[in-house]
Amino acid sequence: MLFIDLIIEEMNRHISHLVNPNNSNCYNSADNGNNYLVDARIRYDVKKYFIPSSYHWNIQNATDVLSYCPGSWNNTYNTSALTLLQQHGVREGINVFFANEGNAYYDLLIDQTTTNYNAAASTTDCSESPSTTNLGLLSRVTMTNEFLEYRFANVITNNFTLDNKLQVARILLHELGHSLNLFHSNLSCPENILFGGFSSQLNYLNPSQMGIMHRSLHLSSVRKYVCCELPGAVPRVLTRESPEGN
Repeated sequence: MLFIDLIIEEMNRHISHLVNPNNSNCYNSADNGNNYLVDARIRYDVKKYFIPSSYHWNIQNATDVLSYCPGSWNNTYNTSALTLLQQHGVREGINVFFANEGNAYYDLLIDQTTTNYNAAASTTDCSESPSTTNLGLLSRVTMTNEFLEYRFANVITNNFTLDNKLQVARILLHELGHSLNLFHSNLSCPENILFGGFSSQLNYLNPSQMGIMHRSLHLSSVRKYVCCELPGAVPRVLTRESPEGN
């Protein structure tokens, strides 16, 4: 679980210590010149579960669509995954699945038939957007092969660096941004966490994006996961332990 601990720590540090990019392409004119806030006032309270299931561990059992988005999961995988979570006492939340491609896992770690990670495995992270009309909608994120990449770098090549940890945390923040109704940002701003391409920066959100996230936490299907009702001085916390009625 050390891998998850490292990501959680960095993710919450990141969203509370955003960086001003000093890049006019990043700014939203609707913010009227107030282009930078250091803290999005949102924290993620994470409960970790290790669920031994070779079937669900292999995301290739879920869908033939390489995005592996939860919305494309077949009925068998989808239904049995929900049952498995309930059996292990996992309460509903923005559930993040660190599943892997089984073929790549065996080729890289078990059989070690290749050391070419990029050729053997895809990295296709995906999340579901919230709804303002279906408040019972599930909210799920897949972080496909992120654990595999960590294990490969840590065990086989021994080069899982601080930069790797930072990048996984940024990617998860990006996907959780989609979970809070954010779309991809301006492609001229690689600093934005919601940048739609590869970037090693991903350390900025503009105030308008923060407003969308907080609005989603009030009005959409993810509002049932929120505690801490003061979005000003006290950050809003996404948790599995939200009080009834929130």
